[in-house]
Amino acid sequence: MGPASLLRVFWLSGCGIGPMGMSGMKLALLCSFRACSQLPLSARIQGMKFNSHCCGAWLCMIALAAGSALLGEDAEVERFAEMHPPPASWQIAGIRAAMSDPSSHLRATAIYHCVLKHWVGQCLKVEELQPLLQHANDDERSAAAVALGELAHETGPEVAEALVPLLRDSSVEVLSSVLNALIKMGGKAAPVLSRELPALLKDADITVKLCVLNAMLQVSKKAAPYATALLPLLQDADTKVKCETAQVLGEMALNVNAPEAAPAVARALLPLLKDADTWVRRLAVRALGRVDPGTAPMVAQVLLPLLQDPDEEVKLMAVTALGSLGKEAAPTVASALLPLIEEGVDNDVRNAAGEALGTLGKAAAPTVVPLLLPRLQHAKSNVRERALQTLSIMGRALAPYDKALLPLLHDPDSGVRYCAVDALGEAGKGTATYFKDLLPLLQDPDDSVKRIAVGALSEMGAGAAPEVVRALLPLLKSAGNNMLSSMAAAFWEMRQEAAPMVKELLPALKASSRQMQIEMAQCLASEGSIATPYIRLVLPLLHDPDRLVRQDVVKAIGRMGSDAAPYAQDLLPLLHDPDSNVRKVVLSTFRAMGRAAAPFAKDLLSLTQDPDQTVREILLYAFAQMGPEAAAVLVPALLPLLQQPDLFSRHDVVMALDAFGNFNQDATWQCAALAATAGLSANHTQETRFHLYLWSGHDADLILSVRWLGGPAGDPMPSQGLSATEQQAVLSVLLKLWPHSAPHPALRREMTGRIAQVAQSITAAPDEKVVGLLKKLEAQLKADAVVDSQEASAKARATVQRSLEGK
Repeated sequence: MGPASLLRVFWLSGCGIGPMGMSGMKLALLCSFRACSQLPLSARIQGMKFNSHCCGAWLCMIALAAGSALLGEDAEVERFAEMHPPPASWQIAGIRAAMSDPSSHLRATAIYHCVLKHWVGQCLKVEELQPLLQHANDDERSAAAVALGELAHETGPEVAEALVPLLRDSSVEVLSSVLNALIKMGGKAAPVLSRELPALLKDADITVKLCVLNAMLQVSKKAAPYATALLPLLQDADTKVKCETAQVLGEMALNVNAPEAAPAVARALLPLLKDADTWVRRLAVRALGRVDPGTAPMVAQVLLPLLQDPDEEVKLMAVTALGSLGKEAAPTVASALLPLIEEGVDNDVRNAAGEALGTLGKAAAPTVVPLLLPRLQHAKSNVRERALQTLSIMGRALAPYDKALLPLLHDPDSGVRYCAVDALGEAGKGTATYFKDLLPLLQDPDDSVKRIAVGALSEMGAGAAPEVVRALLPLLKSAGNNMLSSMAAAFWEMRQEAAPMVKELLPALKASSRQMQIEMAQCLASEGSIATPYIRLVLPLLHDPDRLVRQDVVKAIGRMGSDAAPYAQDLLPLLHDPDSNVRKVVLSTFRAMGRAAAPFAKDLLSLTQDPDQTVREILLYAFAQMGPEAAAVLVPALLPLLQQPDLFSRHDVVMALDAFGNFNQDATWQCAALAATAGLSANHTQETRFHLYLWSGHDADLILSVRWLGGPAGDPMPSQGLSATEQQAVLSVLLKLWPHSAPHPALRREMTGRIAQVAQSITAAPDEKVVGLLKKLEAQLKADAVVDSQEASAKARATVQRSLEGK
């Protein structure tokens, strides 16, 4: 997901009615967690070996720190991003009603809500979205296009053709949405895009060009079939357009998604290597390295001279690109890169060359490995170490050459031993091939070697895990704080196999430090109830005077998810812990419990007044997960929070209420909800009204009340008037709500206007039931005791009386 995509997700998550809340932050954190998980073992354990790992390692640490503070634990973030429960029947009913509202802005909000929730397929229909493409409102046209893209499996070529006029839309947002939709439609839209893209880009202004490129970047791999349509942009007069085009082409993975386009793309990129702009050269080099192995020999010949480029970044990108060219170019590339890992070469270049050789070796080990093996015997330890670092990148491709590596496990230099363990661990990952060879390294005098050995052993696969766990038991007892993170990472890797080994593992943990006990509890807790013995071991530490200890124990409990419910009573006192970070992770734990936390909803309500804003935000997300079992407690308590803007963002409160709606079909609650639009701007009113529809999906009368009240954008009275049945329905709803509207004078004044409007619309002799309803309403208007609405009631009463008199 690129920056533009994240920004759009953040905007959608807010629906325009407040700050993005925590959902956007969680997605960003999730991206960082996943990026970190792709780092090699050595980079995860020690930090960084090659320069390119530095950024990922630091991002990882930043993400983990933020995750600890905001969310309690990364597994909870993963669940948040990946769980997309389907809409309940009442939510579908509310959304269907919203789609019939006259407000374009409201309908667009409804569509984006469905997109964000992954509800498009259940709530929206192609035949109702397609006409919206012609509407005047930019937001609605854009939203309809986005939703049609989500319904790609249901659309036909006719929908793709219907989107064509919007490719010339004046709104960049609409154009971007249409392009994304067409690309998602795949083969159904291929004839349309192939025909329209060249014409769209020809003589287009820079805004349109960048919009097209940005749209393709967001779905880069799916856009690969249209790569050749972008090639003229590589010759554009604007440097930014050339850069963006090279970037997009580099992200398309043409070797997989459009191999037939690769040669043409490679040829078109070549002239950019001599461009005066360094960024153009950099991105062209990067793209060439990603185009297609079939063009590798040609690309190699062009990239090799760039190893002498005066721009350092161009040189580094050329090195990286050369490493990705595969076995066809390996003989030429390997011999060119080898000198760059020598001493005396710039450190960044040397590291990049080592990584490039390692990448090349994955695809062409017989060519690359023999060039590096002699360095394993070099007198200087740093030469041996760098050779091993490069070899470790090759992973399983290195296994046939393991005899040359095994002796280095006993090298006198600890750095060499470290790298040898790492290389053999990568070569045998998923197997126990080197178990006996690596086992003695757990006793190595150097802690860094022990740490990498622990990691390598833990990645030998499920079959070897029980033996590895047994081998690590002594370390649980004796390891100091410098081994904690490595042991935690190892047991996390083996958690499924380790958790059931209670009889062997628990005694060792009892003999270990309390910090080790907490670390292991956190690792194993995600296995649910089977981790109960490890949680019970650390449970007394919930009362520890050290706030960090209390916080870590709560995190461990939280990782049990719904299985943490038996410990809810133990956590309740910590809701009032003096440390806000402890309160945050306690709430995150209740949130992770989901519906199992519903019995404790009332206990959590006091935190709505917590002085910490993040605590209050997490509280609302916890409420939203509790399900209908908590509705009786939460629905009445949450609505008043909309009137506390100094404590709660409107978005967060609305998000929590979206999980319940007017669950008990309560008229008093409905009036308070309808009154919540008072004082809002026009757009915010319509956005809030969408949620009123959603909350009212439990009952047809509630939906009707939203149609007529709460500041609708247009006149709810149909041009042809109301039938007798419709008159009865509207008047019945107004009569039902009237007694409950007294605390909301503005709403009551609005109701008097609607009563008068319906009465005035009756031109024929009224239906008997309508007469009865009008008489009851006339009596209510006469008895209105709300000073601020009495004048409006008197006017409405006069209108009703005239209607009853047939005037």
